[in-house]
Amino acid sequence: MAEQVLTDGKEVSWSSVKELLRQRGVGPQSGGGVSQLLSAMRAHGWIDALQLRGNKSLLVAGRNIAQSRAWQARHGGRQAGEGIALTRLPAPGAGRGERAAHRFAEFARRGMSFNQAALLDFMHVANEQHRAMRLTLERFDAPGKRRGASLHQLFEATLALSQLLSRRTQQAAQQNFELLRQYFHDRDPVSPRMSLVLNWQRQQDKDILTYAVARDSLVDYPSSGSRIDENTGFAQVAARGTYYLNNNIPSSILEGSYANPRLDNAYVARLRERYSTDRRGAIPLSDWSKVWGEDCAADARSCYQSTLIVPLALRRDGLSTEFDRVLQERLESYLNEIGKKSDSQLILGFLCFDHPRTEYFNADEDVEVGHVFASLLSLYLFNQIMLTNLSSTFTRCLAQFTESQRRQVQLALVEMADTYSAAGGPPMPHFDLGATTPSALFRIREAPL
Repeated sequence: MAEQVLTDGKEVSWSSVKELLRQRGVGPQSGGGVSQLLSAMRAHGWIDALQLRGNKSLLVAGRNIAQSRAWQARHGGRQAGEGIALTRLPAPGAGRGERAAHRFAEFARRGMSFNQAALLDFMHVANEQHRAMRLTLERFDAPGKRRGASLHQLFEATLALSQLLSRRTQQAAQQNFELLRQYFHDRDPVSPRMSLVLNWQRQQDKDILTYAVARDSLVDYPSSGSRIDENTGFAQVAARGTYYLNNNIPSSILEGSYANPRLDNAYVARLRERYSTDRRGAIPLSDWSKVWGEDCAADARSCYQSTLIVPLALRRDGLSTEFDRVLQERLESYLNEIGKKSDSQLILGFLCFDHPRTEYFNADEDVEVGHVFASLLSLYLFNQIMLTNLSSTFTRCLAQFTESQRRQVQLALVEMADTYSAAGGPPMPHFDLGATTPSALFRIREAPL
């Protein structure tokens, strides 16, 4: 594959790589395995891809191809520039690559412009609630008869802060989900399902749990409480510090390379006996809902076949030594071992995209868009952390409460509302779904009266 795709300059699409590997008898043979292989090669810079249409791409040599063992074996260890020119194929159709780049830039700009105003609003309202909690603590701390607040009032003020931060974080996520729906709107009649998932440490056994604090739609199954190592996507993102992309979950399930706490493992084991990956088998659609142990008729996205997970992360290389030390100390209960696995960043959660179709996501623009919006959403999360975990006032308030009360305050931060209309703040953005130009598509419109 390295010879044909990377050095001979032949036109090879993502969908043809699996057949190429089968012919040569090398590498993974399943769709999920091929997808992960190509994602890893792109992450190393060995390959790149030119956007064609929808989620179709054309593979070309990447910027670091001369460092790959395949290149060096073919060319006797020579590096790029030693008589061998890297051939990069032109994008089919004049200007198509430029238009895709413009679309991405325009979309990212609109997202950042919207979140600038939304984040300022979030910070103002949250800081006012934090100020009310601080004033209540000052009245509670007053000596003797001068005490102007009861323990119950202090608890209510602290709980109100947690509940407000949770509601406003959910609202910010919903607004950004609406933006992202417009990014995907022309690819398939069904848009991907999106969710914002945070890490949390369970007190009794120190397990790291994942809590879905925001979803673009309600689900019929529990949204929280599973261990991070029970989900292959979360576990790999936490361990590697980068995104996880799987465009063929059925093949990965048959291979035994994908785990999810929602899967019916007993039924999966029986399917593996019936559909061997060696015979290039697949899971029939009639069996797919049974794999998930539920009925997918209400929302097919709940039984997804493609997934993209991007970390909500804070890079540590730009932090001062003092701030980094405070983060490590005060986020101990939030991060536990997950945050310590990476020397370069702190991972506090995940932005997730799921779709019921295989081969839905591409490893180029989709991943970049995912990183942009994960970074934007992480700003709301880190502001929440500044007012709770890193706040000495919040810590002093918690010290006054019983264990049960402290737990109630902490769980309020990750509790997902049953409805999305409860949160206050700026109106949801509205978009012109019939727009034909990028500028019109991503223009935020006023909500109708």
